[in-house]
This record gives sequence, C-alpha cells and structure tokens, in this order.
Amino acid sequence: MRKVFYNGTIYTGEKKLYADYVIIEDNFIVEVGDGFDEERYCKEGAELIDLKGRMLLPGFIDAHAHPFTSAFQMSQMVLSFDMGKDEILRTVKTYIEENPENDSYFGIGYGEHVFGDAGPNKGMLDRICADKPVILVGASGHEAWVNSKALERAGVDRSTPDPIPDVQFYKRDDEGNPSGHLIESAPITNVIKAVDPFVMEKAEQTLLKILRDFSSYGITTIVDCGFIPYIKERAEQLLDKFIQKGLLPQRIFGSNHINELAELEGWQDYLYHMRCKYNTDYVRFNTWKVINDGIVEARSASMTEPFSGMEKTSPPLLYGETLHSLCVEAASLGYDIHLHGIGDHTVHENLMAAKAVRDAGYEDTIITNAHTQCVLKSDIPLFARLKVIANTTGVWHYGDLNAVELLGKRADETFPLYSIVKAGARMSLGSDFPGDEYGPQPLNSIETGATRQLCGQPDSPVLQPEEERLPISELIKGFTETAAFQVRMDKKIGTIKAGKYADLVVLDQNLFDVNPYDIHKIKVCMTIMDGNITYQDGDFCLK
Repeated sequence: MRKVFYNGTIYTGEKKLYADYVIIEDNFIVEVGDGFDEERYCKEGAELIDLKGRMLLPGFIDAHAHPFTSAFQMSQMVLSFDMGKDEILRTVKTYIEENPENDSYFGIGYGEHVFGDAGPNKGMLDRICADKPVILVGASGHEAWVNSKALERAGVDRSTPDPIPDVQFYKRDDEGNPSGHLIESAPITNVIKAVDPFVMEKAEQTLLKILRDFSSYGITTIVDCGFIPYIKERAEQLLDKFIQKGLLPQRIFGSNHINELAELEGWQDYLYHMRCKYNTDYVRFNTWKVINDGIVEARSASMTEPFSGMEKTSPPLLYGETLHSLCVEAASLGYDIHLHGIGDHTVHENLMAAKAVRDAGYEDTIITNAHTQCVLKSDIPLFARLKVIANTTGVWHYGDLNAVELLGKRADETFPLYSIVKAGARMSLGSDFPGDEYGPQPLNSIETGATRQLCGQPDSPVLQPEEERLPISELIKGFTETAAFQVRMDKKIGTIKAGKYADLVVLDQNLFDVNPYDIHKIKVCMTIMDGNITYQDGDFCLK
C-alpha cells in the first residue's frame, strides 16, 4: 500500500528544498510534489499520514561509527565521559561486586582528561580487584587502564618493548615498570587478546539495543569504520547472524581497520573477502581505513608543534611515501579511502596522500579525512582542491578547558569546518560512537555544530572563533546528502526524490524554527528505512 506524507515541512535536500507531499510504495519514494489532493489519494486507497506540521527529512546517516565493535565493548561496564575519578572507581567496584562469577571485567567510557597528566594507574584498580583482570578503555578508544592481573595475563612487564615508542606504548613508572596506562591500539590489543573478556551472547544483546537506539535517533544508515583486531572474526559472525535473522534496521557500510603496523599484513585479502561477501545496498564493505594518529586528550594526536608541556611531537602511524603508496594501491584496487586525522601534522600527511592518489589518476576515489580537529590554515583549501571529504563529529565542537591546557591558543583554532566548507569542500557528520562523549544522536551534533557550545548550555564556553558556527542546512547535509556520497549511495539515499529508497525521518519540530539551544529537545517521531517503520514514538499517530 502507498503511504502519503502531507501537511508538514517536507525538507527534500534537493534543489527544490521543500515539497507538499511525499508518496512511498514498498521500499521506494515514488512521488514528491506540490498541491496535495487529499480526495484523489483517498479514492486510490493510499494510507494518508498527516504530519500535522511536523518536519520530514531524509533519514540520517551516521558517517563514522563503530556499532559492531561497541557491541562487545559495551556489553559489561559502560562508564560516562562526565564521571569524576571517585565515581568511576565506585562504579567499577559496584559492578565487580555484583558480578562475582565473571572471570574478568571490561568497561569503556571514562574521560581521558579525568586523571590529568599522570594518567590512571594499575594500583587504583588493584585495590578494587587484585585476583582477576580488569580492563577499562577510555571514551575515545585510544587509551586503556588495566590492573596488574591484566598485565600479568598478557605477559607485560618491565622488559616488554613498546610496540611503537612514543606513539603506541605502555606508560611506565620511574623504574620502568608498566603503570597500567596503555596508549593506543597495539598495547591495548595485546592485553585484551590475552584476557579475552567478551561473551558472544552479551554482544548480541548489546548490538540489538544499540541499533534500536540508533533507529530512535532517526538513523537509517551507519558507516561502520572497521572491526578492531581483538574481535574481528566474532564481529563478522555477529554481522552474519543479524543479516540472516533480518535484525538490521540500518544499512551498514563498512571498512577494514588499520590501527597498528601489524594490521597492514594481509589487508588486501581481508578487504577483498569482505567486499565479495558484502556488496549490496544494505551491507557493503568497500573502504580502506587507517587510524593514522591518536587523540588530543591522550597527547597521541600528531601535531606540527608539541603539546603544552611537551618537548617533542609523535609522528602519524603512516606518513610520507609509505602512506602515499598504500593509498594509491587501495585506489588502484577500487577501494575508497578513510583516514583518521586529528592532529594537524596527520591531517597534512593525509592530504598529501590524497594528492598522490589524484596525481596517480584516481580522480573518482572517494577520500575522507575523519574527525578533522586540528588543521593548518594553509591546508584548509586543499580539502576542496583534492576532493577530500572533511568528516567530523558535531558534539565535539564546544569550548573545552582541557583542550586549552593541552593546545594553548591552538585550542581556539580547532574544528574549522565552516572554513573548509566555504572553500568548496564537502563535510560529512558521524558520531564516532562509542567515542561521541555527549551522545550519538544527530540532533545533538546539529545543535553543538551550530552553537559551538555544549548541548542546551547557552552559558557554556564558545569554541572560538564563533565564525566557524555551521549553518543548520550544512549540518543536515552532512548527515544526509554528503554522508550518502561518502558511501557512493547519493543516487539512492540522502535526499527525498522519486526513485530513491524510502529512508526517512519525522521530527516533531522544524529544525530551522526552534532556538538552536533547543535542537537537542526535538523528538524523533518516526524513522523509516527501506520503506519499513523502524521506530515510532508512542505519541505519533499515523492517522
């Protein structure tokens, strides 16, 4: 049966931005037009859905997230970015006391800034649990905190070399003993693989909740940016199970995952396997992805100038000819490219790799720089010139005193996305879930991207310069049209147009009419993916 949406603000995202009605049939949009004729569609037996002034948009696309990794990481303790040290320790202690049957304990989500320059240490966790491994991963996923038992299980001691000195390493005390603070992927992977704290059944339950929550946020497509090494095989099994059971309420567009040098071995075979296995409009893997540096909070982002209080900088994971040749190889094999770049040195190296790809003749390869936090002013025009998508997370665009401590005056030069857009480049938006800090809801990112302040906090510090506040229209585009382009689906989703898939979201208020500081309060009334209702608010009546 045809469904006709009418009597609302229908924002198409096309050249003609607004329409009076939209008709969907099965899984497609079949008509978008003006001059709604209620009598005609009643006679035709269509189901009429009165929007009653609400807003209808293309379904939101989260252009950078980690739902399948999160299914494992969030299956035990889930901490909050806003928790202080004492609250974190209380939460961990309570969880361990309530789950005495566990052989080990895992959690994620503590704020990396909480423990200051010294960072957390194993002694804090040993006092809570000394006889079983405890592993906590920071909110960003770029550092971890473990107890002595976890280090022992992994065979990590004073004689253990750092995987990549000053880049991926075990923090140490004055005597050279591992402190329990792990920086970046290789040491984290080493300890987690040795402990193996995950249970498949719990991961299934967690993923089901994650995807249902994403539907309630209006999200119809997720770009999953790679399965991390310690759960790669099981994440693939989980994806297969959800496909077979018809449990995916979003389209999934995936990539490989390179976050340490060891992962370069065999990437071609792995990505070829994934592309052959998953190559539909519902699940597809066609992107080569590298996490090319860390984060500002852990001082593992690669900067051209050192962080405050530090004498030297760390390099990106890959740079120069090594990065250039790998990107050209990926392009030659028909893959798109997604490069994590937070520090300004890494962003520059990623742009130079994009230049190498373009110079090699691969003009159609879609290249994305993820996060785009610190950018040299001289590099801003290169995004457009080299056709590089600037991907970012809107909820990170706020005034942050911790960033000021680490970056000094450079803190007010971060996330120059509006300058990049005005220079002619594309911007896509994603949550980086579970590293989102303040929620993966697109509406939260739209608000913070528009205000450069924390959601709902008009008195909070403004991330300078205010001129980098993004227009609502660009933020919507970042979650729809450009995100669709990023995964080569812009001819099929991302705008409301006849012939495209029926991926839609209904909001209870018009994004352009509300106070920007109230955008996070807007309710998602309905989410439709491929013509199917994947979420409906109880107060939203279809009749």
